[in-house]
Amino acid sequence: MFETLTNSKIQEQGESNLRNVFFSERAVNCDDRYSEASCMFIYTTAVREGSIIDRSIRCFRVRYPNAIRVNDNLVAIAIKTCPRTCGYCCLTPEYNCKNKASKFPNFSGAKQGNNFAISDPRINCAKVTKWMCKSQLWRNILIDDCPNICGFCMA
Repeated sequence: MFETLTNSKIQEQGESNLRNVFFSERAVNCDDRYSEASCMFIYTTAVREGSIIDRSIRCFRVRYPNAIRVNDNLVAIAIKTCPRTCGYCCLTPEYNCKNKASKFPNFSGAKQGNNFAISDPRINCAKVTKWMCKSQLWRNILIDDCPNICGFCMA
């Protein structure tokens, strides 16, 4: 699942590449299962949307003499307890599924003959807002078309 990063691999990737990585809204768009205070006690820092500051080492790594190794057990615990704090919301069961793929990828909703085709999916998932995720008006459409945006994968 995760790769062991040795010092030479980090140097190969280059520090400039590591500085260009930031956390998207999808990393933090869920709630922690534990209280915020508990998660901060365990992990000491929290991931913030748009931040280039890495998640706490406690979320995923154990130090070994010659490598910084990702520990899958630590990742699994962080996902189950404090996914928002560690920036793992997209790995939780509620968010870890695929959105509906279009059956007509080249169709833009234009009139065809005397009929208009219905867009499938009905909404552009990239444009879904937090308000839409909480709205009962949008719930059924988002469950069908964009479940991983709002945490409806298990709905």
